[in-house]
Amino acid sequence: MNPIATYKERRHEGKRDFELYPDRLIITGKNYLSADFKSDIPLDNIRPEKEIVSGRNSTFKAGLAFPVMAYAGWRIMVDGFNIDSYAEGPMLMWVLALVGVVMILTGIRKEEYTCFKSDAGVTVLNIARNRKGEREFEEFVSKLENQLKKQDKKGEIG
Repeated sequence: MNPIATYKERRHEGKRDFELYPDRLIITGKNYLSADFKSDIPLDNIRPEKEIVSGRNSTFKAGLAFPVMAYAGWRIMVDGFNIDSYAEGPMLMWVLALVGVVMILTGIRKEEYTCFKSDAGVTVLNIARNRKGEREFEEFVSKLENQLKKQDKKGEIG
């Protein structure tokens, strides 16, 4: 059976491909430097109401720590161990700080997620909006909402 709709999500942390069928949603994906996964989610226990949530990714959050740690390491080397501030060790701390700044800049833009909850009120599905492909995202979420409403009506009748 062909899917009703598909959507490809790409983020810093990995990628997910969504395939919407009349009664389920299949998500396949990969977290970079981590695991591959495939999930089959039945639609009958997901509420059709959506919530919009935005936040910064983990690259941004990790990048915040780098300059702080680099500065602390530099101060310890220069003041605590009396190492010349232009020696290899202290200079390496500045490189570490620069890496942190690059991480902050790549993740500074907030990511937007559309979230759906289960009948119990727990978020069971989130879909990130790609910066490219706004139209595909909106179409997929709209078709998913329509399918969830159909499933919701089936539950009311039965």
